[in-house]
Amino acid sequence: MDKDLLRRQIVDEIQAEFDTKLRQAKRQKEQAEGELEAASERWRTEKRRMNAEIDRLEAALVDAKAAAARKQPQSDSGRKPASPDPLAVARIQEAADEKLKKATAEWERERGQLKSQINRLEGAVAEAIARASNPLRSTQPMKEQFEIELNRVAQEKTEIEQAFLRAKTQWEQEKLKITGEMVKLRRAAQIMGQPLPKEDKPDVNPKTRDLENQLKESHAKWSAEREQLAKEIHRLEQVSRHWDIERRQLNDHAGQLQQAFVKAQAQIQTYEAAARAPKPSEAQVEQLRREKEGLQKELQETRRAWEAERQQLKTEIERLEGQIQRVSESQDRVSKEIVDQLRKQYEQRLQEAIQEKNQLAGQLQSANALLQAERTPRNAMQTENSGFDITAIEAEVSRVESLIKEVVALMDDPDTELSTIIRKNVEKAELDAYLKGIMFAFGRSK
Repeated sequence: MDKDLLRRQIVDEIQAEFDTKLRQAKRQKEQAEGELEAASERWRTEKRRMNAEIDRLEAALVDAKAAAARKQPQSDSGRKPASPDPLAVARIQEAADEKLKKATAEWERERGQLKSQINRLEGAVAEAIARASNPLRSTQPMKEQFEIELNRVAQEKTEIEQAFLRAKTQWEQEKLKITGEMVKLRRAAQIMGQPLPKEDKPDVNPKTRDLENQLKESHAKWSAEREQLAKEIHRLEQVSRHWDIERRQLNDHAGQLQQAFVKAQAQIQTYEAAARAPKPSEAQVEQLRREKEGLQKELQETRRAWEAERQQLKTEIERLEGQIQRVSESQDRVSKEIVDQLRKQYEQRLQEAIQEKNQLAGQLQSANALLQAERTPRNAMQTENSGFDITAIEAEVSRVESLIKEVVALMDDPDTELSTIIRKNVEKAELDAYLKGIMFAFGRSK
């Protein structure tokens, strides 16, 4: 009983110790994986947010450029071009700088937390390795103790079996000796002519009775010892089988612990490599910083260009205002003759321009009349021979013209984005080519 209790206690202690270490390793592994996944998710969210902010800033810059390009008048209009609001640009830049600073500070804080957690996990793992070392080496003393106990039990079994054989041999020899003495006594009694004594008669030889009783007692004693030895041998065989099963279980458990330890060590090495490797978030922050610097440079260049153009236009306006003022001051000194002469020259040039315009209009009208006269017979012939539906063609032409008008109206809208204007310009060119093809096919002019 003491051996069984000791063995069970040792096995329970070993099992509890290994289960505790395995649970600690699994808990640390799950905690590290959870922290890594949470950090990855946070950085993916931050990356998406920064990309969205960059897209919004780029879209705002493109919209500002497109609005400025649409609102800029012709060079000879004399009006001051609309420039972007410097306050709005400064606010956008300050907001972008503030967001970038917040993201950088948050990244540094998260990076410090992750580094501290990694250092803490490395210290815990190193401490666990120092305490437990290799699970096979830690179970080796227990295994040797179990093997020593098993060898001792096997030796006891062998000694008991040998004692049983010796006792059995001694009993057989004693039995043969007593049987020989009984045979000798019976033969002596027959030779002397005396009848053989009976057990229930009082004249039985006391020595013979004592020998028989002694023989029976020895037989019962050796039978009891034999049964006891047989039970002990059976029990030892069961104990041996049980020890073999437990030894195999301990070996299997030690192998599983070794595999778990190897996996944990590989995971720790992976985490160390990931910690030593450059973080993708750092590269993203650097890229965002470069993009931000590029946007700032572009905004500064645009601002300098607008400032230079504004200064140039301001100088031109001041010059024109000075000329107007000088003209208004010298207007009183100009004589009426000079004014009349200038007016006559202006009217003469105007009349000449009107005459040239009328001549060109007449020439254009005559050319159109000749061209229409030439196309009319051919159109009639084509209409008779083609067999096309003129109504459907007219409806298609009307539909294409309405589409072209819609596209032009959308392009003239100041709120339309630059990408939409480019796409609609391509669509307008395609519709114009399609309409020109229809006109050319049926001999019409747009």
